[in-house]
Amino acid sequence: EALKVVGASVIDMSSVGNGFPDLIVGFRSQTMLMEIKNPKTGYGKRGLNKNQKKWKEYWLGGSYCVVDSVDSALRAIGVLVDGNQSI
Repeated sequence: EALKVVGASVIDMSSVGNGFPDLIVGFRSQTMLMEIKNPKTGYGKRGLNKNQKKWKEYWLGGSYCVVDSVDSALRAIGVLVDGNQSI
């Protein structure tokens, strides 16, 4: 939701599976793929799983990032810089 609030278009792809990233995010004419990891869960703490690592290595397209918080997602699209809004 935070990405949408700042004007990004967001498509939830988490149900695709097979290592595909959780979100497709469009912002300022750029497209980014985001994998979300929750550091408060055991699964999130382990980082990328085998399928996600394989998918990431295969990907030759645009930006791919792993985010672990709202702030890190906003930093990834350039809205937050050192905790301050840059819009």
